[in-house]
Amino acid sequence: MQKYLKLSLLLSLFLAIFSFAFAATYHIGDGIGSQRFPFGHFYDYERSASLYTASEIGAVGSIEKIGWDCEFPGTVPVPYKIYVGTTTETELPLQTFTALIQNMELVHEGSHTFSSTGWNIFELTNPFEYLGGNLIVAVQIDFTSYSSSELFHYTDGHTNKHMYWQADIDPSDTVGYRDGDRPNLLLELGTLGGDPQLTVDTTVINFANAVFGATMGYQNINLSNSGGGTLTIEAENVSFAGSDQFSYDTTVFPIVLGSAETLPIPVAITGTVEGTATGTITISYDGVDHEVALSANVLPEGLVIIGDDSYNRNMPISPYHEYSYVQTLYKADELMHIDRRIDKIAYHWNGESTGANCNQWTVYMGHTTKEAFTSETDWIALDDLTQVFYGRVELSATDQWAELAMQTRFVYNGQDNLVIAVREAEPGYESSSSFFYSTDSSEGRSLRYLHDDNVPNPATPPAGYPVSAYPNIKFFFVEDTPKFSVSPKSTRLTNVLPNATSATKNITITNIEGGQLGITAITINGDDEFTLGNLPTLPVSIGENQSISFDVIFSATSVGEYSATVTITDDQNSRDEHNVTLTGTCFDAATLGILAIGLVAFALGSAGGVLFAKFINWFSPHNKINPLIGSAGVSAFPMAARVSTRLALEADPTNVLLMHAMGANVAGQIGSIIAGGIIMALFS
Repeated sequence: MQKYLKLSLLLSLFLAIFSFAFAATYHIGDGIGSQRFPFGHFYDYERSASLYTASEIGAVGSIEKIGWDCEFPGTVPVPYKIYVGTTTETELPLQTFTALIQNMELVHEGSHTFSSTGWNIFELTNPFEYLGGNLIVAVQIDFTSYSSSELFHYTDGHTNKHMYWQADIDPSDTVGYRDGDRPNLLLELGTLGGDPQLTVDTTVINFANAVFGATMGYQNINLSNSGGGTLTIEAENVSFAGSDQFSYDTTVFPIVLGSAETLPIPVAITGTVEGTATGTITISYDGVDHEVALSANVLPEGLVIIGDDSYNRNMPISPYHEYSYVQTLYKADELMHIDRRIDKIAYHWNGESTGANCNQWTVYMGHTTKEAFTSETDWIALDDLTQVFYGRVELSATDQWAELAMQTRFVYNGQDNLVIAVREAEPGYESSSSFFYSTDSSEGRSLRYLHDDNVPNPATPPAGYPVSAYPNIKFFFVEDTPKFSVSPKSTRLTNVLPNATSATKNITITNIEGGQLGITAITINGDDEFTLGNLPTLPVSIGENQSISFDVIFSATSVGEYSATVTITDDQNSRDEHNVTLTGTCFDAATLGILAIGLVAFALGSAGGVLFAKFINWFSPHNKINPLIGSAGVSAFPMAARVSTRLALEADPTNVLLMHAMGANVAGQIGSIIAGGIIMALFS
């Protein structure tokens, strides 16, 4: 008898050790916010429920223990009931607590004093066999005398995945209140019994909007053994049919699953064809086919859409407030573009009004390594941002994507996160029903300041409020193409004598935007008197704001006018060739002599006129002539008169000599004609 008793004890000990060894602990949520749920007793009767998705749990098994993370302990015993169930819903439907627990199991009840911080763990009286699906955990508190409640950590941003009921005197019989502040949870999963049984956690994977030309992050098909023993999935047990834009990781095979073990098959999509893509992955085991339907909408090239919820979070601006300033983070793994220019963005307007009082925007962009905003003053400095838009945003009383074309070039590097800051400074406000759609997140993706009196200064923004959400947005990316510039576009080379070489003229080519500008050829056509010098080795690539240069040389052997054209060929399809016009003149020595004699004649004529006027003034001291009148007595009409007038006005703003000088200027013309006629008559 003792022999059998010892054997029984050893077997019990082995089973206990086996069960302990194969129990696995899972934590869901890491937020540090605090609230009284799920064990609040501020009201006589409090209930709460939370939904945790199958992908967050990532395993199956027998739920043997459940725990909650206590931040602020208490001293009184709290009576409770814990219910567990599963659902295919992704949010908690609005309903009464009685209706909610109708299809759930009571797994544990009792009374507990939360005397210490940290995880308070409950070993379930009735373990729950969790075989997949979304998990609902509900807690019922009946505490008929008021007492301050303990506080428990929660993670925000889980929209409509937390619901609570509260009432005095009698339990609430109304639908609950939903929010996104879901308590952090601990689950301990043990093994399951029976034969091996394959469970696939989903029948549908929807990649939603897939970015063209990029591989979307893997989504997992989780395979679990929801029975005992061991099962194996080989590569040949999995097949695929549909668009070849989908793929799955074949290196995970064979997948060997013990009881309550879970392993994934990662699935991805690489968008190469715009439009709807579908496919089906089939996992076959023990004569049963488990099908998972795949779908995606591959966006047009360059388009990225982030956010698909329809919540009002008063961002990127708050129409209900007069002034606002909001900074929002968008992650690199969401944008999925490298070194491409943002051509425009768009925000989703609900169309409840025309937005006439909220459409004066200033928009900034910048790169940042920040993952979340953590405090009221955690603003990204204005010096780290680039203003890309200033003006009015066209809104109407229709549901629409309001587009903002970038006024300043901004190239996203693809490595850092992107911050977008929006300041709205239009006096006045709209009704609270007018807003832009936003999507909730699990971390502080935005920092928001709203006010009806103070216009925020982005250089020194006031304390804001971190928000676990971001505005829905469209990005329109384009290639950051280079832009050709040449200086000068035309030039006249120095006049030269025959067989003399002019001074060198320099031509500069610059890429004034991004990307790489390739120069494939530089040629010259026209008169042979023009040649090129110091040419770079071609082809040559010019980076952003970089330049290359070469020389143009003019040399002639005979008198005359000459011209040529330099043609520069780049590698851009939209603008292949660029021309620089060249002109030059070659004079002989006689021509230059005539020019010199003319210059001397004009100088002597102007000086003589001034001196002659001064000479006359000696004989008429009481009725003097302005000497500038004499300088206008040459044939250069009307420039001589205008120059004399300008010089007179510089000396005395009231002394206007224009009419007097014009008379002398006309006389100079007549005198030149008479002198010319006499010379021609004598020497012809």
